[in-house]
Amino acid sequence: MPPPAGIRVMSKATKHKTPDKHPWHAFTVDGEDTFSFSGIHILRHGWGYGGNTASLALYAAFKTVPSNMIFSSFHSQFIRPVTKSTVKVVVERCKDGVAEVLRLVKLFCDDKLAYTMDCRFCVGGMNFKSAPKTPTKMPQVCAPEQCQTSFEVLQDYMKSGGDMTNVRNITFPDDQPHIDHRLPEGVNGIIGYSEERYEQTIWSRYKLSNYDSDRNFSELIVTNLSDLGMCYAAALMFPNESFSRIASLSLSIWFHCTDFLAEDFLLQRHVVVGHNHNRSLISGQIWSRNGKLIATTMQEAIVEPESITKAKY
Repeated sequence: MPPPAGIRVMSKATKHKTPDKHPWHAFTVDGEDTFSFSGIHILRHGWGYGGNTASLALYAAFKTVPSNMIFSSFHSQFIRPVTKSTVKVVVERCKDGVAEVLRLVKLFCDDKLAYTMDCRFCVGGMNFKSAPKTPTKMPQVCAPEQCQTSFEVLQDYMKSGGDMTNVRNITFPDDQPHIDHRLPEGVNGIIGYSEERYEQTIWSRYKLSNYDSDRNFSELIVTNLSDLGMCYAAALMFPNESFSRIASLSLSIWFHCTDFLAEDFLLQRHVVVGHNHNRSLISGQIWSRNGKLIATTMQEAIVEPESITKAKY
């Protein structure tokens, strides 16, 4: 069951680790297509970050595909929370073709299935190196250097005596030290608006460099960042509300381009498709700073305002 969202819960937790390396590096090979990852970073509310979970699964899948393959897309389901610092990952080889490879990845926490990812790889080619053709234009927002981090926005909001029950969408420096999360919309990015809104933009940057020359580093970075803030876009539909639960249920990505600077800021645009029975569907786009459309994302999420009757899970 998803934990409550917001500062009230997150500020109570004190035992949490601060990672200083990529989440996918602490792995061992247990057998053919079977891996273990240790030292998983657990957030303040007691769960692992969904983007870390997805990047671990993708990293394991990369270990089973030919070196000439690049990542194309994945569809995944969050089944149970990752609450332990060690997980087991099993990769099933669904198809090994000349032009494409398919894998089904299963991640287990405490011997229970916690996450699944079915992913597709294709032979690397010039089509993934050039900018994709698209009628969609990159949103015009202020540069990331002109935006505060979400935590800086929170600090200013607290100093002004703001109502903390309205706060959502915060990346704490010690919870996610490898992510720089900046809000073009300022304080509205953490508390919402006075009227219903259906989209948001955020800048995000993965701060650790590819010092170990990881293969497919850019795809791993985008996967890690992709879960950041999507479900909170749906919370904008409920102005002046506090929430009992906000959590990711699924995550899908389609890559359009792999030629971009992975260590630079990426712009994410999240748009709410619809909401019913405390379930929201959110679409997303990820852009490089120079305007390349890198990926399209989709997510189903639990978004449960406290004023609405809770659904049972």
